Amino acid sequence: MKKFPLFLLALLLASVLTGCGHVEPAVPDSGLVRDPDAATEPSVVTVPTDAGDAGDTELLPAVYAENLLSLTDTAIGNGISYSVLDVQRTKEFGSRTLENLNDLAAGGTDGNGNLLGDEDYLFLTIQFANTTDKAVEILRNQGGLRIINSEGRVLHCDSETVYCDQKWDGGTPGKAFHWVLAPNESVTSEIGWIVWGRSETSKALLGDGVGWSLYYEVEVSDDSSENYFIDLGLKVE
Repeated sequence: MKKFPLFLLALLLASVLTGCGHVEPAVPDSGLVRDPDAATEPSVVTVPTDAGDAGDTELLPAVYAENLLSLTDTAIGNGISYSVLDVQRTKEFGSRTLENLNDLAAGGTDGNGNLLGDEDYLFLTIQFANTTDKAVEILRNQGGLRIINSEGRVLHCDSETVYCDQKWDGGTPGKAFHWVLAPNESVTSEIGWIVWGRSETSKALLGDGVGWSLYYEVEVSDDSSENYFIDLGLKVE
């Protein structure tokens, strides 16, 4: 039997050791993650999976950092633009149309619709505009309220849509928040949410020393990472 040349054996060993020595860089569990080979891709903010049971404040898996918008920005999703023109957080119902209020307050309301318990109203005046060349039926209460901190972690806000200044009369009572926009048509509506107090679980999640703010979510698809989040300029303490 022929002997395997020593220099070939050494060369083979060196190549095997070199291949085994290559280690892929670790991927962080949270924070901003950018693919160095895809500069055009958006930065992704990933929420840690060990945040615990969020109860009624479901933790969203991810959000694209470039989709976090300021109050003066306009979000466009599926041909509909969304502009938040005014924000009011209050316990007072004011001079709004009381018959358009769906009273879901756990702490009750007085005869004028003012809140008596720990809840608050959040009234947003939003302009919805159809940028397409076809008529589109929209949901003016689509999306919802979210709580996002400076690290990009996202929580559902414990809230419910309870008011619109003008109900749509083109369908059943269950379609009060719908509206049909002709091509290039817009409608400005005041939509109201009731915001409940936080659960013990959500208090634990929010009490991490990182600033949290209230955002309005504009739904673009079932994938929350494609949605837009408009900063309402309200801090959550």
